[in-house]
Amino acid sequence: MVKTQRKNLRVGLVDADLLCNGTRHPNLALLKIAGYFRDNGFERRTSDEVTYEGDTYELLTNESNFEELLSFDHIYVSCVFSFTLDDPPLLLTCLMQNKSIAKKVHMGGTGSYANLSVEEGFAEKREEDMHRLEHDAFLNTLKNSSGGFGIDMCSQMPDYHLYDEYVAMMEQVKKSPAYFKDYKEYSIGFLTRGCFRRCPFCVNKLERKAMPYSKLSDFLDNEIDENTGKLKRPYIYLWDDNFLASPYWEQMLDELIATKRPFQFRQGLDERLIAQNRRGEDMARKLANANYHGDFIFAFDNWFDRKLIVKALKIWKFYCPKRETKFYLFCGFKQTEKEDKKFQKDIAEIFMRICVLMRYGCLPYIMRHENYKKAPISNIYVQIARWCNQPGFFRNLSFWQFCYKNQTYWEEHTLGREVKGLKTYEEFMEDYRYGYYSEIGLCTPLRTVFDFLEKYKEHKKMFLSFFNMSFKQMINPMLWHRDVEIMMEGNKYVMDSDFWANVVGNPTNEKVLLKAFYTHAEEGMLDNKEKSESLMAVLKQYKCSEILRIIEDGFTPYEIDKKDISQFSDFKDAYYFVPMKLKGCGIKNVDYSKMGYLLQKEKRKDVADKKYGENHMKTCAQLGLCHFEKCKANPNALGNIFIKLTERERADILPKLCLYIPYVQNYFMGGATDDVRDSILSILSKTTQIRRRSNVNTIIKTVKDAMEYEL
Repeated sequence: MVKTQRKNLRVGLVDADLLCNGTRHPNLALLKIAGYFRDNGFERRTSDEVTYEGDTYELLTNESNFEELLSFDHIYVSCVFSFTLDDPPLLLTCLMQNKSIAKKVHMGGTGSYANLSVEEGFAEKREEDMHRLEHDAFLNTLKNSSGGFGIDMCSQMPDYHLYDEYVAMMEQVKKSPAYFKDYKEYSIGFLTRGCFRRCPFCVNKLERKAMPYSKLSDFLDNEIDENTGKLKRPYIYLWDDNFLASPYWEQMLDELIATKRPFQFRQGLDERLIAQNRRGEDMARKLANANYHGDFIFAFDNWFDRKLIVKALKIWKFYCPKRETKFYLFCGFKQTEKEDKKFQKDIAEIFMRICVLMRYGCLPYIMRHENYKKAPISNIYVQIARWCNQPGFFRNLSFWQFCYKNQTYWEEHTLGREVKGLKTYEEFMEDYRYGYYSEIGLCTPLRTVFDFLEKYKEHKKMFLSFFNMSFKQMINPMLWHRDVEIMMEGNKYVMDSDFWANVVGNPTNEKVLLKAFYTHAEEGMLDNKEKSESLMAVLKQYKCSEILRIIEDGFTPYEIDKKDISQFSDFKDAYYFVPMKLKGCGIKNVDYSKMGYLLQKEKRKDVADKKYGENHMKTCAQLGLCHFEKCKANPNALGNIFIKLTERERADILPKLCLYIPYVQNYFMGGATDDVRDSILSILSKTTQIRRRSNVNTIIKTVKDAMEYEL
């Protein structure tokens, strides 16, 4: 009896949200389904011009035609967002409505039920969707990595190449490569699923806790780029619903940190747990010190959580005062056209939350529920989002200024009028009454705010106060300030006002001050004139050998990254001329190119200026002689004091500032040998080691020469 050979299978995978440009990241469910087919010997189809001899799978896009769809044996569709189904693209409509094709379609995802209430069947839909793939009849004919049948979504390794052809095509015709970095540079997964908060607008509204889901190894990609020898996906991003709610948060966080790869939580973290958890301080400290990728993002969804949020912010900002922190602000839920009071309350609570965030130096990111479209003046949600979600505007303009700036831009660039500047609301209203805007009209943002204030005149004063709030005027670092505590020789010392009043001349306090400086525990002193003067006075009195003994007490080696190894062409440019130029140029936020230009001794190309400025600004910051943040530098108090010293005084202080550099401390605490130095440099490539060794030697020699002179 002749056994009939099975025909080759062709499987299509559809990212429904991608079809209508509703997403900038890959669909994780599809990546895992693709990985499952790959593991079962299916070949990823990359071109119609190639003949495939076995089973295949492929990503379907809007380019797919009807005849081609008929050739598929199975089509898996994943839809995350409900708005995709509100106005489905043509391909998706065809898949759902054509009888010949629809019977081949396996469709799932939160998009079809996320907005349903419990009464409307949310629980049943959610349960069905969460287990749909593991109950899929076709998938259950194939084997998983454990040897059984059926896909295990928890442990299935994604196929990160599913979108390769789509991304390559789009980079050529539409978007820049940076737009698609989520598809190319990240390992993606969930370490936990679920949340205990039960927010009514969330797909986790029936969950009761955060449960372990995947292991990190289940989705961590280790593929190496053949051209560069580096990881193809050097970053990690996680979709966890409420990571910090898991009792295993620390164990999983340590595992993420141990990869040494930058990581981030895309859905935000629950800031309230930093206030509520008995180990909230540890949470904040660990996260703030981790190799986190991008901005830290939390959520402030409800005004009634303000006390917890404020308590958590005091902790968080103490441990993370410099890194950008954003908060998702949820709004627009259950809005209707006729409920004016609910609408005003929602807008007021947005601004009250923004006020809290401004005071703590955090940025809001507006997240609108689709119900916002039903609000009496729905466009105000759009304008608030445009203001908040663009940090450059939010940091520099109030909401009123932002809306009026749209008007000035329109008048200047569309109408060709000369514009004098931004007007206050009162100035605008005076011109409005005189008929100025009757002639030219109002742009949409200004019209929206005007209509809102006119409609709700009884609360105009309150809303105007909100609309005039300014980030720069509201931020108050004293809200999260704490007196630094220093452990030295088994004793704890608090650097409070009494301490600072009795530093110079008090041997114990002098050593505590040096301990705080060299452990980078009180970096704020470098921007404070009085504290920096005390530090400089103490530095003058202590030898390098004495400072090393202070550093040795309780020393823990620093983790050194490639960027931490100094690079410069002229050491004096770094330690003297950079702080001098910053002080004298009168420019705020000096960038690399500007500093390179200021340090010019002879004409250079712009690219050379930029690199020169970068290297010398960074080295200056390593010495504690300038304030460096986000690729820009400003003068600090210590640098201003240093450049006023005599040349002989600078020569005495410079080696002591060299000891402020973490890798230099590691070198001397490790034995100060060539082997220790080479071990520090070993994190660099061989060619980079050669270039930077002389720079490192210069800094080390500066310290060693001073110590020999002390003898």
